[in-house]
Amino acid sequence: MRRIAEISQNNTESNEMKKSLTNPTNNWLTWPNVLTFFRLLASIPLCYFIVRNDSIGAVLFISLAAFSDYLDGYLARKLNQESRLGKIMDPFVDKILGGSAIVTLCIMGKIPWSLLWLFLTRDVFLVIATLILLWQKKQLVAETKVGKFSTGFFMLGLVLVVANIPYAIYLFYAFLVLYLFSGLLYSIRIFQSPQAKELKAKAKAYISESRSKTGESEKEQKK
Repeated sequence: MRRIAEISQNNTESNEMKKSLTNPTNNWLTWPNVLTFFRLLASIPLCYFIVRNDSIGAVLFISLAAFSDYLDGYLARKLNQESRLGKIMDPFVDKILGGSAIVTLCIMGKIPWSLLWLFLTRDVFLVIATLILLWQKKQLVAETKVGKFSTGFFMLGLVLVVANIPYAIYLFYAFLVLYLFSGLLYSIRIFQSPQAKELKAKAKAYISESRSKTGESEKEQKK
């Protein structure tokens, strides 16, 4: 019986070791992460083609970036390669890509600067909230389906504006409203999450402790 128990324990340890070595979530070099990195690099030629007024090249790179965004999520689920790095990189890269395209379009005078500030207000807030969760080593809050669809429509709006489609700017306004609305929903979801409630409790405890210490020091000074 003892021999059987030792063999069973050895098999269990061997299986756990194999699982830790082959588990794609522990490996940052995965196909989804490679596609995400490609999407980050795509922002450089995208801005270049916008500046050159090359609508074909710009539309091509926006389309490739949008397709890679869909493909990396599909491969992560299909190949079981969902990683923490990918969950962090994916939304950040989308914001960098969209933000760089909007800045370039504003510089070229194709869209007003006010749209850039709306875009930045929405995304900077979400980035700060995400960084706080990472700093506190909390689990990230999953993006809503509305957020994913709004990002897709936002990229479509960029394609229409870059392609110089008549009245495309009005569709871009509509897509931007949806994008801002999804940001509001995601913000509410973050504040209502268990992670946020735990951080609020820690903050209240810290403030209460600081006030009590301040009160004690004031009493000692009066004495």
